[in-house]
Amino acid sequence: MAPVAASLDDPLTRALAPPPNETAEERERRLLAEQEARKHSEQIDEEINQERLAAKKNPKPVKILLLGQSESGKSTTLKNFQLMASPKAFKAERIIWRAVIQLNVVRSIHLILDTLTDIHEAQLHLQSSSASPNMRPGTAQPYSPPDTATARHARSTSFSSTFSSTLASLPQLTPEHLRL
Repeated sequence: MAPVAASLDDPLTRALAPPPNETAEERERRLLAEQEARKHSEQIDEEINQERLAAKKNPKPVKILLLGQSESGKSTTLKNFQLMASPKAFKAERIIWRAVIQLNVVRSIHLILDTLTDIHEAQLHLQSSSASPNMRPGTAQPYSPPDTATARHARSTSFSSTFSSTLASLPQLTPEHLRL
């Protein structure tokens, strides 16, 4: 009997013990509440065990630190890793990127057409200046070449003048070439 007396001295045992003046109805309610609490606790334990098993089945995520200079391909490498891991995720993004790709294509076509127009205008300028070497194109005034420093600066900054030496070897462009 000594062990029972020792367990009653424990504060936790006293807190969990039923009240000494408990009626039969109170005892029945307490036992039902304990049973509900036990079921709830077992459900929580089961959920924890299922989460633990799911975590063991699924591989742990790998964290990668991509270092490198700008434009060295870090984003491309990351996208390739993601594509290998979950290709379905990129099918949803495909619709979003379609407009960006179309805009880039249109922008590139405009750049090509602008370049062709510049080359065509430069060819016309060369033809008109070769037809009358001492006259300014479109005017009746004599043409005088700019000084060498100005000419050097104009050649280095103007896109069409950088190609002036190769324009003579290019085929003649017509307005039909510029039509879409």
